[in-house]
Amino acid sequence: MRAPNVSFRSPTGVPTPSSSRTNSTRTNTTSVSLVSSPLSSPTSTSVSTNRSLGSAPASRSSSSSSSSSSFSSAFTSSASSSTATTTTTTTSSPATPSQIHSSISTFGGRRFTSTFVSPSSARGGLAAGSTSTRGSPPSIGRVQHRFGARNERNVLRRLRERQVSRAANRTFVRRSAEKQYASLRLESVLETLDTNDEKALKPLAPFLRRRSRVVELVTAERMLFALTHVGVCAAFDRDCGRRLCYLNVLDDEVVRSLFYNKANRSIITVSVLRSERFSRLHCRSTPLTMLERSTPGEGFPLFEEEMLSWPGFVEFDDVNRKVITFNATTHTYNMWDLANYTLLYSVHDERIEELKMSPGVMLLIYQRSANLLPLKLVSVETGEVLKSFNRLLHRDKPIEFIEQFNSKLLIKQQSHDMQIVDVQTNHTVQVPTSLFPTPGGFIFLFSKNQFITYNKHEVLVWDFEGRLQTRFENHHLYSVSQSPSIMCVNTSQDVIFSYCRDDRDGRSNRGNVHISSLDDGRLIGRIDDTQLPDQPEFRSVLDEITSLTYNESREELYTGGRHGQIHVW
Repeated sequence: MRAPNVSFRSPTGVPTPSSSRTNSTRTNTTSVSLVSSPLSSPTSTSVSTNRSLGSAPASRSSSSSSSSSSFSSAFTSSASSSTATTTTTTTSSPATPSQIHSSISTFGGRRFTSTFVSPSSARGGLAAGSTSTRGSPPSIGRVQHRFGARNERNVLRRLRERQVSRAANRTFVRRSAEKQYASLRLESVLETLDTNDEKALKPLAPFLRRRSRVVELVTAERMLFALTHVGVCAAFDRDCGRRLCYLNVLDDEVVRSLFYNKANRSIITVSVLRSERFSRLHCRSTPLTMLERSTPGEGFPLFEEEMLSWPGFVEFDDVNRKVITFNATTHTYNMWDLANYTLLYSVHDERIEELKMSPGVMLLIYQRSANLLPLKLVSVETGEVLKSFNRLLHRDKPIEFIEQFNSKLLIKQQSHDMQIVDVQTNHTVQVPTSLFPTPGGFIFLFSKNQFITYNKHEVLVWDFEGRLQTRFENHHLYSVSQSPSIMCVNTSQDVIFSYCRDDRDGRSNRGNVHISSLDDGRLIGRIDDTQLPDQPEFRSVLDEITSLTYNESREELYTGGRHGQIHVW
């Protein structure tokens, strides 16, 4: 299962250890590029890490125009067709095996619906039954009949209000969710690496045969995939609860990231090789049917003609069903079809400094001049330029982040307020820095037209008018700076799963999984010590969670730990 219409991004220019290029991780968007990051230090990949645009050399802006009707229709059509997504951004560079890291995000959940009943047919009967003969006093029987009809009307009115009331519907959904998540208990433990199984370890090089933390969890139908910090990727069958195979086809292959391609039921791995000094990205597609037979070697390579060496990258976008590759040698961006991997078009412009993907529309960010930032909006499907414009900037102030969500542009410069710009109408909303400090990353909720920010230990929900919508109850996030993989959102985008500190007993090192409502911030579920077996080996399960994801179809929560173990709830 992949995420809903959700997009994970880290803001442009936010300093993260060893990030040399911006990678947008967006709803079902996986972006992988090359930068160095020591393996010995905590993984610091944030979903969508961007370099600062403030120090870019000056360049002239290019302008091209298109009809406003085609420009606005691009947003309209994309909004109606966008579906859930997840994104993963991983970075590395020509490096040794001790300099590899990756990051993830995945999602799951359930949608509830209510049946609405119209009481119009009942109303006519009540009106007829409550009449009396004019001029004659009603008998006792008639009085009782009238009062009974009134009570009957009140009952029907209350039933009608309960069915059509939004508040009542939210209460029903909340209570249903509370009951659903209250039943989560530790069910089983899966091992990504069994050091006692020599046969299973044979395909792996010696430097991969060691335990490390789980940094990415991906669910696909009845299968679960786990990626560890050193680059070992294991596939599990949830029906039988066993490990099927490793996706490391070559003995010196280090898997950097995973992507589930729902368009053709396959898993795409992005890897680097020790024999190449980990300097080039390799993509491979493996159908699920082959993995079910434990034959990962029957997959096939992708984009072999692309030279994906540093600072090149590959990005998978499940919302638009596209793949973007960047060849740094020729400075060419190629757009591919995710269903059959055919080349759609290319964009060659050495002045492009970054690009951002959104449903139906792609934002091209050019090198800034002293106080102008040239921008272009192009159609994802055709590459046609929809709009070219310049954004006025404060001179000599670096850009802390620039993000795109449909027709909305979020821009913030150092020491200045954030601006939310509608590129169709040029309407701008100013959000004071005192209310909106630079976040560690974004999660865009496409179906709700909102976005989440996370920074240090706090998670907040905002709308695109700059208003704070939700602050979460008893929600002290646990080391999100190390990995955003400790959060995920369900497909209905009304519930967030997150790994939080347990402050109830004052012990700051204890952790719990919190299940919170995105609508009102209420804590609707919690996984704590009461859901653990009363055995010593399980006491530290909740103290070492490094990634998590939820499988909607199976109603299972998966958490990965520091030593490569996966716990199924």
